[in-house]
Amino acid sequence: MPANDVSKIIALIKAKYYKEGTDRKKFFEENGFYLNDVSIQTVKRDKTDVFKITVYSISNQKGKEAVNRILEYLQSEYKSVLQKFILNTNNKIEQLHEEKKIIKNYKIKELERQKEFLLKEEIPLLKRKRAFLQEKVKNLNLLIKSYSSSINNYEKAIKNLSQAMKNPNLSDSSLLIVSNQIAQYENLITSLQNKIKNYQLEIKNIEQEQIPAIEKKIKQINEIQIKSIDEKLENLRLRLKNIDRQIKMLELSLKPPLTENFKVLSENISDKPAKPKKMLIIAVSIVSGLFLGIFLAFFYEWLQNAKNRRKLPSGSFEEANY
Repeated sequence: MPANDVSKIIALIKAKYYKEGTDRKKFFEENGFYLNDVSIQTVKRDKTDVFKITVYSISNQKGKEAVNRILEYLQSEYKSVLQKFILNTNNKIEQLHEEKKIIKNYKIKELERQKEFLLKEEIPLLKRKRAFLQEKVKNLNLLIKSYSSSINNYEKAIKNLSQAMKNPNLSDSSLLIVSNQIAQYENLITSLQNKIKNYQLEIKNIEQEQIPAIEKKIKQINEIQIKSIDEKLENLRLRLKNIDRQIKMLELSLKPPLTENFKVLSENISDKPAKPKKMLIIAVSIVSGLFLGIFLAFFYEWLQNAKNRRKLPSGSFEEANY
């Protein structure tokens, strides 16, 4: 029981039944008992708070009735508090079970689905894209090599045709044909050089932008997204453990004696009247009589000596003094 509840209950009992001075005397005359003290004790075995109520009454039966009267008053006052506590505790347990269900069936499963998608679909897809681009670069380099070889062949052909044009025995029609062939080769060379240039730019873009972007994305997924998901999963699993502990503690708080109303655990009844205290009175009387007897003995001796001195003649007194 919380300390503030204990103090409230003690204050409640005292406000109703604890009296002092003339109020106590009047209450005792009207009810046949009065409340002497209320205290709290903790049972070590189960750490339960126990109230100790001490009453003085005109009889044991009246004392029992007084305790039962106080108990009934506490039960009526505490009943609504107890019911509210049980209701609130059950609501908390229900809310925790619902939260546990949401975490297990939705949140954890959704995070595991996201992680599985990243590992089994997103990352493999990015790797396939990277492999495709690497293969494309390889093929483009092969084309560039092939085109470069073709350009070399065309340049050799142009060189040979140019040498042939220097032959003075060629007719005009032959020279025209050779000139056309040289022009075609030059056009082919220009076309291939443009293609090579475009392929080189494409290779540069793939190697410097597209592939690094894919590798950066893969790294981000592995080091940030998956790590974040793992941390969230760990936090949710810790939350589940914490929820289980909370549910267990709340369920324990609903078990007796924590949810029982006030009841009498034991009675300690004294048959000896609280007042008057005979043994104390007798002891004080004996001690007082002893001191009074000693005082009277000394006083009687002093009185006898005083009488004897008055009876003696004056000469005898002087002689005795001499």
